[in-house]
Amino acid sequence: MGSNSLPMKDLAALLQREGFADVRTYIQSGNAVFRSAARSANSLASRIGRAVHKAKGLHPKVVVLSVRELERAASNNPFPRAESQPKTLHLFFLSEEPLCADRASLKRLRCGREAFALRGKVFYLHTPDGFAVSKLAANGTSMLTQQPATGTPSQSCCRWRRLTAELAFGLSQPSWPGSRLLSVHSRAHAISSRAGHRSSCPPQSPARR
Repeated sequence: MGSNSLPMKDLAALLQREGFADVRTYIQSGNAVFRSAARSANSLASRIGRAVHKAKGLHPKVVVLSVRELERAASNNPFPRAESQPKTLHLFFLSEEPLCADRASLKRLRCGREAFALRGKVFYLHTPDGFAVSKLAANGTSMLTQQPATGTPSQSCCRWRRLTAELAFGLSQPSWPGSRLLSVHSRAHAISSRAGHRSSCPPQSPARR
């Protein structure tokens, strides 16, 4: 599990103590979904990050997404043919839209048949030759998020299969269409999430609000 890990049951309990409603964890993904009346994703992210630090001494980076944002990301997928091979399609949700994306440098990292696209705050990566060997997967988003003026934004990576599963999970909850999804990341672990409010923390196994 590692010294920077946050067990799923602890994450769920923490979110409940913070007053979030209908807290659910999605399998052992490192993510949690919840319902909140709060409007600001950034304030939610900061609030949850402070709560995790206070409870566990960790310094997580948090990304908060709404169900609508997940729906938009799914509908804007630039690689529809890859949906039949969901393990090859990955979405990186950035907390901020890159101010000046260096697409030329990203293209130099690309190898084989892989392809990428940046749409707003979502970086799409298709890795038909394997995610583990992709230089774009390893370094692409760090190049996008190096913005000296604002620091290093948070990010959450998710496979297409998990995105659609979590989206379906969130939409199946009658009271969740206006909910948010959050993804909590420690500096040492990057974990993805989806649905309503989602929170992702370094889990026991493979963690949203």
